[in-house]
Amino acid sequence: MLCPLLLTILPACAQEQPIATAPEDLDLGGAITVFAAGGSAAAMILSVGAEDDRSWRLWHNGTSGPEWDYLDGLRFSADGQHSCYRAGKRDGPETQTWYVFHDDEQGKPYSWVGMPTLRPDGKEVAYWAAEGVTHRGEREVGRSTGLTPALSPPGREGGDYFVVKGYKKGKEYQPGRSAPPPVYRADGKDLAYRGAVPKGWLILVGRKEHGPYLQATPPQWSPSGKHLTWSGVPLSGQGRIYAGRKELAKGSPALGQPVVSSDGKHLAWPARRDDDLVVVVDEMVVSGPFGRIGRLTLAPKGTSVAFIATEGERSTSISSNGDTDILDAMEVEDDFGFWRGGGGAWRLVINENQVGKEWDYLGQPVFSADGKRIAVEARKDEDWYMLLAEAAEPEQDPWQSERFDAVGEPRFVKGEVRFGARRGRELVQIRATGTSEGP
Repeated sequence: MLCPLLLTILPACAQEQPIATAPEDLDLGGAITVFAAGGSAAAMILSVGAEDDRSWRLWHNGTSGPEWDYLDGLRFSADGQHSCYRAGKRDGPETQTWYVFHDDEQGKPYSWVGMPTLRPDGKEVAYWAAEGVTHRGEREVGRSTGLTPALSPPGREGGDYFVVKGYKKGKEYQPGRSAPPPVYRADGKDLAYRGAVPKGWLILVGRKEHGPYLQATPPQWSPSGKHLTWSGVPLSGQGRIYAGRKELAKGSPALGQPVVSSDGKHLAWPARRDDDLVVVVDEMVVSGPFGRIGRLTLAPKGTSVAFIATEGERSTSISSNGDTDILDAMEVEDDFGFWRGGGGAWRLVINENQVGKEWDYLGQPVFSADGKRIAVEARKDEDWYMLLAEAAEPEQDPWQSERFDAVGEPRFVKGEVRFGARRGRELVQIRATGTSEGP
């Protein structure tokens, strides 16, 4: 039986409860802290050794695991009770062995694996994997290369690729260089992903194949799981948004990843107008122009849209032959997986309004159940904060938490926003209202 955790009162508008404390003999230099959404669980990926001979290990539930040449992709289930990650070892100059761990159970060895994803209940894991891959372009571990510390060297060659679901191999497809992970439907019954064959890209859902496409975004389920959406360019070159049985924005010059509201009635996506990017909701431009756009999310009933954007740096994705262009990821990743772009100029945008100041990093905006509030994690230099904004009052500066060494994805519970945070060696869950009255 678990004992109740002591709540500590923070200034005016937040409370905290402890998750764990890292022991004094644990070196936290270069540590990457990962939290479950809402802060119900936490773990750290720790750096071991000198920069020219660096390895990584996982610290979780008070214990440290073995050292690996590569280790990342750590994520928790919504309740914090389940987790998964990937880890790899260099066997030789061009060979590696990779594993996916699910609740500390080591999966089958492969010559490469992609980022794993958990079924919503946390009891199953899915990921891309490959056999017979040669790893070219090896690098010194720990050097600044523009990659996450655990990411496989960029020169993968050859091999047979497939998706593993519950440790069972699927049909062979090519995942592309970025190899975005598969996505589970909300009830966990269907798995969707993007894969390539010689004819082009396919969107795969269970045993169904959609396509082929000249280009396509990875698929994304609506929060309810009733609709699967993606942007695709069929062989005709006239791209469109696919949402269930609907096709929208046919022949648009450029399209990005679409998102659906929780009620399934509203759809938003990035698009291009001349040299700028805009946000479209239900086929109407509602915000822009911007140089780059990312992390779109709609309020549960589609009443507002929130995203991150920068005005300075432009997307480099261009169509040269008149076909619809599928927009690139529109974000830039550095060594520790912190997203940066435009020289530290990301802004939170709610509908047509830029909110607050510029940040080096902004996470995925999260709406409250009533759609009135938005929470998002933010970083400036090495300092992390949680922001809480009012959707109906975007001209006001958002509430800003105290400074932390790391923060995790927020989650709204009973009118308050909850998130994990690290302050020195203390890992805590913060519960905040963003008001002076407290929770």
